[in-house]
Amino acid sequence: NCPYNLALQFAEKAVEIAQGKVAFLLRLNWLAGQRRKKFFEKHPPARVHVLSKRIPRMHRSDYEGEKFTSTIDFAWFVWDPKHTGLTTVDWV
Repeated sequence: NCPYNLALQFAEKAVEIAQGKVAFLLRLNWLAGQRRKKFFEKHPPARVHVLSKRIPRMHRSDYEGEKFTSTIDFAWFVWDPKHTGLTTVDWV
């Protein structure tokens, strides 16, 4: 997966050059934003799979401090060049 601060640029390029499906694991709030709105209008994802459980934070293997869970919601955004119709949203 790409660095989150460059996700739009990575998605634009991937959708442009891919000959098959493209999937990105991104924050759910990636659906919002003026720059991304223009991208979504031109390249709507076929599906958005919302993760119903939050992804646990990663900790170094030698970390002995308190473990934290994530407070961020994520989803898989999937572009499929063969897809027609509206974007579907589901939960996994």
